[in-house]
Amino acid sequence: GYGLDEAGLRRAGAFFAAHGYVVLRDVLHDFEMAELREMYSAEIADNRLAHDELLGRATSYNDRVGMFLNQLWRRDMEKVIGVPCKHAYSFLCHYEALNGVASVPFLKPHTDREDNQYTLSIQVYSDEREAPKRMRGAAEAAATPLDAVRPGAVPADPRGVLWPIFVDQRLTLPPRSSWRPMPPATAPLARCAMHDGDALLFKGREHVHYRNRLPPTAQRVASLLLHFVDEEFSFFDYFERQKLDPSI
Repeated sequence: GYGLDEAGLRRAGAFFAAHGYVVLRDVLHDFEMAELREMYSAEIADNRLAHDELLGRATSYNDRVGMFLNQLWRRDMEKVIGVPCKHAYSFLCHYEALNGVASVPFLKPHTDREDNQYTLSIQVYSDEREAPKRMRGAAEAAATPLDAVRPGAVPADPRGVLWPIFVDQRLTLPPRSSWRPMPPATAPLARCAMHDGDALLFKGREHVHYRNRLPPTAQRVASLLLHFVDEEFSFFDYFERQKLDPSI
């Protein structure tokens, strides 16, 4: 991944131009993460965010803090994307493995809507939990070195849960919002693992992306999605066309 200093942004931009995605490190400071955790956790505790049992997540659309960060990060994201752009909207996804709920959080393979031309997915907080030894052993056996669950106090990894986003590097056509088939084993998949405070910038309309089920050692993971579009993108035109076809 790349840092957010000027040299890091230039290197990130070169990688993004070649691959359509890039991992950015330490987008959020520890203080910012603590504030976001406290704010969103309070909203979850007060049942102010609806829980989607199918995907195992609660969401917040364009809350004031998310909107502020969406605008704040625009100029740096322009340096990576390489073209003038403007913010679209923010979307918090709080994934949590709840007791008594059969479904485990996951993200089905899909491509995004037109107003998701570029997405910055920031892992804002996460928690690991104590799991039975047999569960931890199975996770360790199936893990890559980056996924490995380390024994010890919870959280075992103070930098946060690793729950990778997989990005199919092949171009997906036609570019529209849709659930997609799982990419084959031979597909050139980029495994993008973020610690708390890291982010993935990617072209969600052009590349299928997904997450496997939340690891059994993880309790919750929250991502703040900041969406951007090209500067000439017309929201009025888009919303008018969306009335006729909600999937665009």
